[in-house]
Amino acid sequence: MKSWKTSQCWPEFYPPPKASDRAQVESKEVRLPYSGLIPLDGQDVQIWGLQGLGPLDILRFTSGLWQLCLISGLRQRLISLIKELNREEPAGLGGPNSERYILDSRGALVERRAVVCRERLILSHCLVLSLLVVRASPKDVKDILTTLKDSVEDISGSANIVKNQITFSLLISLIISLISDALSASPDEMSILSRDASFRRDFHETVMAIGNDQIIEGCMHCVRLAWAVHLMILQDVTDASEINNDVRNINSCLEVVFSNNVFQFLIDKALRTPAYQNDDEDMIYLCSILRSSS
Repeated sequence: MKSWKTSQCWPEFYPPPKASDRAQVESKEVRLPYSGLIPLDGQDVQIWGLQGLGPLDILRFTSGLWQLCLISGLRQRLISLIKELNREEPAGLGGPNSERYILDSRGALVERRAVVCRERLILSHCLVLSLLVVRASPKDVKDILTTLKDSVEDISGSANIVKNQITFSLLISLIISLISDALSASPDEMSILSRDASFRRDFHETVMAIGNDQIIEGCMHCVRLAWAVHLMILQDVTDASEINNDVRNINSCLEVVFSNNVFQFLIDKALRTPAYQNDDEDMIYLCSILRSSS
C-alpha cells in the first residue's frame, strides 16, 4: 500500500519533468513563464539526483521544484483560494450547518470564521511574495482586480482589521504587478501586460469605469494611479503607433485620480487605520515590500 505522502503528492499532482526541463536545470539556467533567465547553483542541480535520499527529502525537493517551475499555476490557485474561502458554502466557511467554533492547533476554541479569515490573509501575503518572484500575466492581473473588488465590497462599513488587511494586500499585489512589469520592460524585452493589445484596451476600460461605492472607488483610484504610472514608464519602449493612445489613457487616469485626491484616501483609509497601525510582523513586512517596490 502506498503511503499517504506518495499517494497524495506523487505523481497525481506533479507530472514527470520533460527532457527540456531537465536540460535547463542541468545547464544551471531556467527560464520561467513571463520571466527572464534564473541562474541555479550546484545544489539546485543536485535536486534532480534523488538517489540515496529519504522519502521526506524527495517529497520536499520535488514539491519545491514544481512550485518554482509552475508558479503561474500556483498564483492562480492562491487567487482562487482567497475567493473561495470567503464564501458562505462548503468550499468557503463550511456552510450553514458547520460548527461555529473549532479547535485550533493549540487546542483552543476559536471561531471558524476568524480562522478562515486569517488563512485568507496568509494566502494574500503569499500572493504578494509570488509577484516579487515572477511577473504577473494578464489573467493574473484581471483576476486580482476582480478579487480586490469583491474584497472591498466585503469590508464596506466593516471595522474587521484582518479583512481590511486582506484588501490592502490585494491592492498592493495589483500595484506591484503593474509597476514591476513596466520597470522590467526594455527595448529588448517587452512588457508582459502591455504587449497584449486586448488586455491594454480591456483593462483600461475596466479601470476607468466609475462606480458609486466610495470605498471601492477609493481603491480603484489607487489602481488608476498605478496604471497611469505603468503607462508612463513604458513611454520610452512603446511602439510609436501606441504612444498617442497611451497619452490619452494616462491623462484620463490622472484627471480622475487627482480630482479625487487618491493620496488623502490612502492616508485616511489605509495608512492611519488600525489595519496598518499595529505591531503585526506580517503587516510590517508587507509595508516594507510596498515601500521598496515603489
